[in-house]
Amino acid sequence: LSNLIREHNISQYSFVKNSGMEMSTFQCIMKERTNDIKLSTIYLIAETFNMTLLEFFNDKIFDNHDFKKLK
Repeated sequence: LSNLIREHNISQYSFVKNSGMEMSTFQCIMKERTNDIKLSTIYLIAETFNMTLLEFFNDKIFDNHDFKKLK
């Protein structure tokens, strides 16, 4: 999320305002206090940046992530 905010040259406040995401949710994501983000939240992030979910997940950040640990 921080990469997308930086790449799109918007402030965190603008992202929260434009996305409609709760500030508490945004803060938990940014401070990495959660590793279980709802798909609806990911969709909201992607939609805010005019991306599909496929475009969102097609990022090198997900290449080496061990999703088995999330069980």
